[in-house]
Amino acid sequence: QKQRESKTELVVSGAATTHEAHVSDTRATDPYVLLLQRAMLARLMAIGFSRAESREMLESCGWIEEDAMYALLKSLQPADGDTPSMPPSQNNDNMLAERGEEAMALEAILDDKFKICETDKLWTVQVELDDDDAGRQWNAC
Repeated sequence: QKQRESKTELVVSGAATTHEAHVSDTRATDPYVLLLQRAMLARLMAIGFSRAESREMLESCGWIEEDAMYALLKSLQPADGDTPSMPPSQNNDNMLAERGEEAMALEAILDDKFKICETDKLWTVQVELDDDDAGRQWNAC
């Protein structure tokens, strides 16, 4: 029987309370534990993971929900940290083409309120600040 230890610290009004739990891989028969396990499973499924992968990860993490959530989210991250689906040069060309289309759309919509500084490729948009119902002028941040 494999056991895991979980520590949770709760700080309320400056006083810290630490709870420790020993979780094992044995099947729970207590109805309250089963209810908690179903709730953990439902929370993982509510954010988009399948029932099978949620249950498998919860079981592999000793039913420690935070560990299972971390492992599931980490499994979505690519191993090498980068996700180019195309060669970098082709990916860059696609990005520049999309950026050009976006700039054309903004120029068409905003006319002379949209400008591109050619030296550092900075886009600037002039926004008209209207008075609100009380006659106050909104100031830029």
